[in-house]
Amino acid sequence: MAQHSMARPCSSSRWIRRCTHTHARSTPVVRCRAAAKQVENTHPWSWRGSEMHAERYVHELTPEDVRALDGAVRHARMADAKLVDIDETSCVSLFPLGDELSMKMTRIREDLVNGTGIALVRNIPVDRYSDADAALAAWGLAMSMGGGISAVPQNSKGHLLGHVRDLGTDPNDPATRIYTTSAAQPWHTDSADIVGLLCLQQAVEGGHSGVVSSTAVFDEVRRRDEDAANALLEFYLWDRKGEVPDGMAPFFGVPVFTEINGRMVSMHDRSFIDAAQRRFTTEDGVPRLTDRQIAALDLADAVADELQVKMTLAPGDLQLIHSHCTWHMRTEYVDGERRTSGRRRRHLLRLWLATTGDDAWSLPDAFVERYGDVDVGKVRGGIRCPGATPYAPLTPHG
Repeated sequence: MAQHSMARPCSSSRWIRRCTHTHARSTPVVRCRAAAKQVENTHPWSWRGSEMHAERYVHELTPEDVRALDGAVRHARMADAKLVDIDETSCVSLFPLGDELSMKMTRIREDLVNGTGIALVRNIPVDRYSDADAALAAWGLAMSMGGGISAVPQNSKGHLLGHVRDLGTDPNDPATRIYTTSAAQPWHTDSADIVGLLCLQQAVEGGHSGVVSSTAVFDEVRRRDEDAANALLEFYLWDRKGEVPDGMAPFFGVPVFTEINGRMVSMHDRSFIDAAQRRFTTEDGVPRLTDRQIAALDLADAVADELQVKMTLAPGDLQLIHSHCTWHMRTEYVDGERRTSGRRRRHLLRLWLATTGDDAWSLPDAFVERYGDVDVGKVRGGIRCPGATPYAPLTPHG
């Protein structure tokens, strides 16, 4: 491990079981997939933590970069620009970073989509930024990546800017989204093409981050246990945790891994899978996980632990990851009293971003249940619930 500070068996692949329920029009489908192919992935997004030296994914902002960022933040503030005013097109005038830093962000986007799928941008001066200016910095840097980029909502309220903080919610309640607690978050993918996390304040203890190549996880699971790999190609039902789009059921099904166009795309979050098991019954349309499925999930998570890159996000670190080829996790943490920066508790700003360029990854049809649309070139992903108008709150309770 690299560390840096800073279903049931089925007789035919055509076998289909439709889960019936009375909650909504959308009906989840559980299908068995074809057997895992014995082809080792050699793509740049298939890596092991031991191979991921800092120079492959860490991008230090130079003093010149920081001056350019300061100027862009100041310019946006003087123009009274709101976050939602700054998009890929308008950032040239509302958040002018200059050629050098803009090109750096463009190269980062290229590596996220077509390379390792992970980047860590360091030295954003959040220690002298207000939370509003830090949000401007994170948002502006993201939009300046270009190539087709849009923010998408992260919850039922329509938040385009997320706040990863302990809000006192109960992590043992299956309806709770774990990012609003201090509990450990298991290996998971967020529901957007790219996820950005800007650290404003660290925890006193814990809160460490891990990122792993999901492609490498699948390859290693297949090497150790081909039947477990095949089980991960089957559908698992997720609880929507009350965030239900119009016309959809309160749960949906998706495989952990799907091969499409030569890429092994993944969607995974054990907390959402386990929540569906706790909150719904077989009669509701959520069959019990089999021992085979549970063992496959356990093996995949254990392999992820082995292959991960570990990091501790420091204030000013912006972590960017591509959801379709990576998983990420967070350890449990303990908050502390007010720091010299004036920020009392662990606080990260989060962005969910859709890649709308021609190089966006093709996604399986099953992702429609979560992403709404899977077509390349469309703004896809996020959580869209009835009555919610997307906006970017500057406080956790906004």
